[in-house]
Amino acid sequence: MPTFNRDNQDLMTASAGHARDWVTSTATDGVTDGATHPGDGTDAYWSSGDSFDNSGPVWPGEEVSHDAAQNLQQERAPMTMSQWAALPNNLKVGNFWVIDHQTGWAYWANQLQAGETTSYLLDAAQMTAAADNIPGEYYYGIHVDGQLISPDRINDFLAADPDYTHHADLSDFLTAVQNGSIDNNWGNPGPSSLWLGSSTVIWRIKVGGII
Repeated sequence: MPTFNRDNQDLMTASAGHARDWVTSTATDGVTDGATHPGDGTDAYWSSGDSFDNSGPVWPGEEVSHDAAQNLQQERAPMTMSQWAALPNNLKVGNFWVIDHQTGWAYWANQLQAGETTSYLLDAAQMTAAADNIPGEYYYGIHVDGQLISPDRINDFLAADPDYTHHADLSDFLTAVQNGSIDNNWGNPGPSSLWLGSSTVIWRIKVGGII
């Protein structure tokens, strides 16, 4: 179910079920409700043809009705930026995740059109046996930070940061996604058309654990 928050300056997420929004929720445990979105947050909760009317509003965001939409199916498993660089040029743009292990950011290797949503980066999180040795009680959460830019602003994702250094191939990766193909004197023809305009975005997320 698409988010009802259409303000691109508002960091509030569409958190359903057990999830909680990092901005609006003060919950620090696994029980307190911090949801900002309808549904129970599980895979396949929504089906084709389902809709939700947010008049009121029932949940934070715009008072509109949304129809459930199928997320894109990944064309290959998530890979590192180095693995992406080794792909044949004609396979470097598509519906899959590419992870810059130097920074922790995961990038979708295609532009998202209006109404589209990526495949899942994580299917599940499982604690290892070593967690049994942690003394006392604890709650483990997954903190997700997502950012998007218009295709003409890839330099925003290349900006220097004092805490990490981008992978050397990130610039080539973002240029490939921006153009829809590889055109860097690597043997491929340039794109026949560019996906430009406010209806397309380039997307990245960072996932981290919190105890």
